[in-house]
Amino acid sequence: LTIETVFENKTNMERWLAYIYTGIPKFYSYDGPDAIADELAPSVGWESQGFKAILYQNGNWTPSQGGVIGYWTTLPKLIRQAYIFIDNAHALEDVSETEVAYMKAECRFMIAYYHSLLVMNYGSVPIIKGAAVGTNASDMMLKQSKFYEVVDWIAEELEETAEQLPNFYDDATKYGRATALWCHAIRARLLTFAASPLVNGNPAMQNVVNIDGENIF
Repeated sequence: LTIETVFENKTNMERWLAYIYTGIPKFYSYDGPDAIADELAPSVGWESQGFKAILYQNGNWTPSQGGVIGYWTTLPKLIRQAYIFIDNAHALEDVSETEVAYMKAECRFMIAYYHSLLVMNYGSVPIIKGAAVGTNASDMMLKQSKFYEVVDWIAEELEETAEQLPNFYDDATKYGRATALWCHAIRARLLTFAASPLVNGNPAMQNVVNIDGENIF
């Protein structure tokens, strides 16, 4: 399908939006982040079935085996997909201007939410902006932004997006769609993390710099 074909059809447009939601973490899986810690204890017999979490638990994990948390390989792609939606979605005969505005706000929320996951897991990350279809790979190479610049940008995006989304939907088919309450909840979680001793005044972070030699934290 071409971009034009996608956004001239309600079903295709909704499928594109639904795909952006696929990066939401699936916690409480036997091979997820919770299994690395002590919330779950998968059977060691499952190691032969490829459960990476058991390798973490037993101290047998190596860099070549990949991570249980793979946000860096998935979320930037979904962020770009969300920007493409914002740039191309428009009202159709069976999709109102109001509905399109909600969907674009959902995309804006997902962009901010995925940045929050990146920054809480990896520390300082680039602020990923939209890139047009066909953009050269070299033009999409981004460098780390300072940690609190990213946090402040996300917090502002979530605050503004909360004003564009309803607190809840009356339509039962929209169960699970982003709302203003999501925006406030994720913003609160992010700011609590950013204020914690883990990154706020942590002496271990004092000399961490980016490619320009600027202190990140």
